[in-house]
Amino acid sequence: MGGHGGRRKGDNMKDTYFDNVKVRLFTDCSNVNNYEEQKDLERNRVNYGCAISWAQVMRDFGHDVDLPVYDSDGFLRIAKIVIDGEVYVDFEATKKEIENQSKSE
Repeated sequence: MGGHGGRRKGDNMKDTYFDNVKVRLFTDCSNVNNYEEQKDLERNRVNYGCAISWAQVMRDFGHDVDLPVYDSDGFLRIAKIVIDGEVYVDFEATKKEIENQSKSE
C-alpha cells in the first residue's frame, strides 16, 4: 500500500524515533562503563543519568527496558542492556572476552 508495506506513516516515524533513542541509550551506557574504567566519577554519573532517562522514554513507548547496574569501587557499571526480554549488549561478557584475548597474546 503506497510503498509503506501496509503500515501507517506515523508508525514508521515512531519506529525511527525509537531506533534513534535506542542508539542514544547504547551510547550513554557505553560511556558509563568507559568512564568507570577511566575513573572519571562525574562523567560516569552524568552518563548514567542520561542512560536511565533514555530507558524511561523507551518505557513510555511501551517497551520493557532493564539496565542492571552495580557499584565498582564507587563507580557505576552497567552489566547489560535488555529491551523487551532481548539482551542487546552484554558489557560484562564483552569485557571478559577482551580480557581473555589480552591474556592469550
